[in-house]
Amino acid sequence: MVEALASRLPIELYHILLETTLAMKHLGHRIAALNALAPRLSAELCRVALDTVLTVPDERDRAWMIMVLASYLPGGLCQRALNIALLMQYEENLAKALIALAPRLSAESCRVTLDTVLAIKDERERVRVLAALVPQLLAEEQRQIWEQTLDIALAIDDEWKRADALVALAPRLPAGLCQRALDAALAVKEEWQRARILATLVSRLPAELFQEVQDSTLEMMDEQNRAEVLVTLSSRFPAEHQHMLWERALATALAIRFEQNRAKMVTEVAPQLPIELCQDAMDAALAMEDGQNQAEMLTALALRLPVRMRQRVLDVALLIRNEGNRARVLASLIPHLPLDLCQKVLDATLAISCEVEQAMALTTLASRLPAELFHSALDTVLVIDDQETRIQTLTTFFLVGIDQARILRDIRLLFLELLQTLKHKSRKEVYRFLTKEKNLLIPDVFPPEILIELVSLILEINNEWQWL
Repeated sequence: MVEALASRLPIELYHILLETTLAMKHLGHRIAALNALAPRLSAELCRVALDTVLTVPDERDRAWMIMVLASYLPGGLCQRALNIALLMQYEENLAKALIALAPRLSAESCRVTLDTVLAIKDERERVRVLAALVPQLLAEEQRQIWEQTLDIALAIDDEWKRADALVALAPRLPAGLCQRALDAALAVKEEWQRARILATLVSRLPAELFQEVQDSTLEMMDEQNRAEVLVTLSSRFPAEHQHMLWERALATALAIRFEQNRAKMVTEVAPQLPIELCQDAMDAALAMEDGQNQAEMLTALALRLPVRMRQRVLDVALLIRNEGNRARVLASLIPHLPLDLCQKVLDATLAISCEVEQAMALTTLASRLPAELFHSALDTVLVIDDQETRIQTLTTFFLVGIDQARILRDIRLLFLELLQTLKHKSRKEVYRFLTKEKNLLIPDVFPPEILIELVSLILEINNEWQWL
């Protein structure tokens, strides 16, 4: 739960948080907490964390900790982390650590590491590490290593492992080697594996190879595989041909038989879809039988639709029977609607009977409301029955900056009232409340001295109950 505190605390408490994090016995909890804390650590605290890595007996745990810390280590500590990684005996752990460290290493460090990498027996892992290391080498050194890496990938007997290796290589491969990689991709028998490689490789292909990819893609039997490649390919074609490809990509996505997969694919297409094709996508969303699928598609399209069409999405959203789905679509529309529609959205939000769903929409709506509507929404928040939902929603309203003195008073009074009910709960329940996302531990709600006292008590719980 330390990750819930990391972004909300004064910097002087980070050493306590780090100490608590590194003492966690459960790897998943430790990694989650360290992941949230790492971007905020000073150079000295990074050194402390790396010192701890050396004392961790389990090699897999050491690899995971290096993966989390790698992006944030000061330059001087990267070589030390590399030395720790190179001592690892299991290839999978070594590969994970090296891939994470590669972007932070100097050309000289990468060059020295190459011998170790080339000795990795698992060809797929060897290719994945080389794909991360080679871009860090000097330009004149890269060509030969890229050719060697591609040779290793193409020599893998197992087609699935070969496909994994090509996917790892594809985003970085020099243009001069793309034809060989494309030939290898087109020779893969499993259609979904072929589609996966092509979708990754397209970004590196020269224009003269686009047609070959398109022809192969259009021959794919599975609509989802075909759509995934066409979506990637569409943005790479010259502008005069893009519209035709987007039409094909959307038509292919809409032809996917299983509704959930169809909704997922259209949702992925939506952010890049030409405006003139949005109507077709919206018609498909309206035809969805499952309310959740429909809500997901409308939510994705809301970001792309022109203003004149957002009104229609709003009208559709108001007719959605399931309140959770209706609230999700309203929440996605709110930031993109003209202010003159805010009253209509607010009325629809206030009509939602489920407090949790209503609070979710109100949280998104708060920053968009003019003062008079803001106070109307605030009155609704103040009568939410569930104390925890009310206090979290009030915190969001407080951050908008309107009538803060009143809201702050209500938050503090409610917090004290809520603590009275929590005194009979288990430590675990109290701890989870205090560290929950959108919790109260933000500097503006409580003075620093109270915030520090609260955090100290939370960390005391964490240190006493290691399993939390």
